Amino acid sequence: MIEDVSPSVDGGRYPAKRMVSEPCVVEADIFRDGHQIIRAAIKYRRKADESFSEAMMTPLDNDRWRGTFVPTDTGRYLYTVESWTDLFASWLSDFHKKVTAGREVHSDLLEGVALIEKILRTARGHDHEVLADCVERLRRSANEFNTALEVVSRPEVAAAALKSADRYGLVHFAPLLELVVDRPKARFSTWYEIFVRSQGTDRSRPATFREAERCLPGIADMGFDVLYLTPIHPIGVTNRKGTNNRIVGGPGSPGSPWAIGNSDGGHDAIDPALGTIADFDHFVATAKTLGLEPALDFALQCSPDHPWVRDHPQ
Repeated sequence: MIEDVSPSVDGGRYPAKRMVSEPCVVEADIFRDGHQIIRAAIKYRRKADESFSEAMMTPLDNDRWRGTFVPTDTGRYLYTVESWTDLFASWLSDFHKKVTAGREVHSDLLEGVALIEKILRTARGHDHEVLADCVERLRRSANEFNTALEVVSRPEVAAAALKSADRYGLVHFAPLLELVVDRPKARFSTWYEIFVRSQGTDRSRPATFREAERCLPGIADMGFDVLYLTPIHPIGVTNRKGTNNRIVGGPGSPGSPWAIGNSDGGHDAIDPALGTIADFDHFVATAKTLGLEPALDFALQCSPDHPWVRDHPQ
């Protein structure tokens, strides 16, 4: 049984969140009937990948297990917990108790040899060498139970068996849980919202990108590290708002930058009054040299004058 997996937001309905290179600590309650020894692991992958990576979990107390994986990229990850019965470790635990108690364990030893021989079929490389050597030593010490216990109790034998053996009774926690991995700035940053056209000294016209650049050092000096630009696209003409957010604007009213689109273009264009694409690129480069990362308002709304509305009235 695998229960109470964390992190899990509202039972997995929403993704948990971490930063790049921040360890994601996963815990779960894991148990089964009987006294067999169980193992557990975290399975995780980027959502776009096909294969899972694995991080082993270790028991804490009272059936609680813990493991950790570290996301290395931004984006979405999937993860879950799986658990299984370790037949070799379970046999070894019983074998150790019986040998220590002075019991006759010849049949138990034969059972262990058969179990290791089965694992040998899937073992590779160094693990195969370790397990094959273990079987050979066990056969030589068939009636020397304490010696046999020393042979099978070596850490490298347990490690090879754990790595190579079939995962008996394997169970996965479902559904897959999701993790959103962001840059550190997604956790904390200081945002300055800027109206480019309001940064000039001539009230008869909007400021340009080049003029607004003069304000950037002061913004950086205040401790901001993200420069949040209101929409920089052409502004609709129909029903333009007036100054100070008046519903009805007079002649020459600049309008709201969130009423996007006119004959100069839409979301893929820049308001000519602010400058050109080259001016925008220069503005962005200047901001970055001051430690300000530009962010654009993702505004979807359109003016009736937007080219997309004109071309696709439906």
